[in-house]
Order: sequence, then C-alpha cells, then structure tokens
Amino acid sequence: MFSVIALDGFSPMAVGSLRVIFASAFLLIILKVFGQSLVKSRSHWKFVTVYGTAFSTLPFLALPWALQFVSSSAAAISFASIPLWVLVLSRIFLKLPITPLKWVGFAIGSIGLIALANTGTNSIHTGSNFSGVLTVVPYLILLFAALGIAAGGVQLQTAPNIAPLSLITSAFFAGNIIAVPVLLMSLPKQWPPMTSVLSLLWIGIIATGLATVIRGILIKREGILFTSTNSYIVPVFASVLGASFLGEKLTIFHGFAYLMVVSGLLISRK
Repeated sequence: MFSVIALDGFSPMAVGSLRVIFASAFLLIILKVFGQSLVKSRSHWKFVTVYGTAFSTLPFLALPWALQFVSSSAAAISFASIPLWVLVLSRIFLKLPITPLKWVGFAIGSIGLIALANTGTNSIHTGSNFSGVLTVVPYLILLFAALGIAAGGVQLQTAPNIAPLSLITSAFFAGNIIAVPVLLMSLPKQWPPMTSVLSLLWIGIIATGLATVIRGILIKREGILFTSTNSYIVPVFASVLGASFLGEKLTIFHGFAYLMVVSGLLISRK
C-alpha cells in the first residue's frame, strides 16, 4: 500500500532504490547502536553482495514498476507464491525431499497465479494499462521478484556464522551498488508530496530494514520453510488496506486466485 502511495511522487525506480537506501541507512545506525560492524572477510562480502543485489535490490526495483499496472492486492497475491518457490529451490539447493503431495500443492497454487494474471492489469495509477497477451508481463515481473526473494531466503539458510544484524546490514549496504546509480538516473524533477516521502520512509525503515532483520533471525532459527508461511496472510492485509485506503476493487477472480494459492500452500505443507 505504501509503495502505491509513494508512486504519487516518485518514479518506480526511485521508489525501489530509495527503499534500499533508506533501509541501509537505518540499519547502519542500528548496527552502530548495538556495537556491531559490517562483515569483514572477502568470502562474507561475496555472500552478502549476492543477497543484497540479486535477491533484495532487484526484487525491490521490480515491485514498484509492476504496481504501475496491477493493484497492490494482486501484487500481494503474486508474492504469496514465495513459499512455492522456496519449495522448489529447497529441493534443488538444499536437497530437501519433496513428496508427490507437495508437487500437487505447487500445481494448484500455480493455477491460482495463472488465473490472477488473466484478470488483466488494474492499477489505480494508470489509464493506459497493458492489453491482450501483454497483460501477463507485470505478473511475470512480480513472479520473478518473488523468485528472487525466495532464493534470498534459501541463501540465508546456508549463511556462514554471521550475526543476523551484521549480515542484513552488510547486504543492504552492498545493495547500494545498484540502488544509488538507479536513483541518480530517476530523481524527481520537483519535490514530491509529503505523503509519498513519509511512505518511502516507512517502506525503507520498517517494512524493509526492520522486517528483513526479523526475517533473517527467523530463517536462521526456524528455517526458510517455516518463515515463508507469513505469505499466507500478506494478501489478506494488502487487500483490506488497498480496498479501504486506495479505493482498489476486488473481483471474484482475486478471491479465486488467492484461495487456489493458499490451498496449494496448505497442501504443500503436509
């Protein structure tokens, strides 16, 4: 919801890049407060750079671009696919067994995502949405972003022995390799509305910086499969907030897609 509000004053690339920049600035302050430091060894920097660029910054740049064309509710349902991606990636990279029932759940959830893409583009931000077969483009971008976040979660489970706060802060610091140049190329031509500025601060500090540290701690303690279950409730909150504060319209297709994704997730957990 706050990403949609931020788009009133910033370009999509500015929203995504400032999200990373604000998160890294906030985390550097918190790191200093707790007397910790950024990672030091070359191997650790390689690890956090991959996480901070490919699995954090790029997905965060993709999301606001897609929100030009799809509602926040639809985007949240697309991001509910993260546990499904985690399932597949865990099998490939962590060698975790996947039962036939889990594959059935993956298939059901995928049907829901396909149904969602067929609803078309319906953002409140533009009157020139994609048409025809191109309506799937924003959803494909969202799915690739969800895949990136899922891959980051799987990578975190294999992280070396680094304090979560130090690891996440270092990763977002490395993400500025992409975020800063992108921001310099997408600065707004005039001062944006205060609501957009405050929304970006919320996104960067709370929804990204603080939330990612909590997520990293949970992944290290409980594992990525457990932690990814928060994706069950994200679409519910996003739909309620989008309908209440953004005037977004929910359709029967949104409900069908969400039920299919959640059904697939529940089956895949068995």
